Amino acid sequence: MQSIIRELYNGEVSPDSKNYEQDSVYQEAVRVKNVYLDKLTATLDESEKELLEKYGEARATVDSIVNFDNFSYALRLGVLLMVEVFTNGNGTNGEGGAEE
Repeated sequence: MQSIIRELYNGEVSPDSKNYEQDSVYQEAVRVKNVYLDKLTATLDESEKELLEKYGEARATVDSIVNFDNFSYALRLGVLLMVEVFTNGNGTNGEGGAEE
């Protein structure tokens, strides 16, 4: 079995991508969003469509920043949990638990 660190380094693991089933809640939400976007853009003239597209690009940038920050926070939290497990306790047997 290859190291997860090596797989991540080699690009074999992509923490920012996930495949969703066609009948998932996510896929349904995407479908609904696209229906409303199509209805909205049908009512816009070219300059308004361009403005909406620029808004979408700005929103994608913000979402990307937030997603990275969430990933980074979650990874740090996971590492800190592992450090605590390996330095202050003996697994799940209750020894070395909370300080009193």
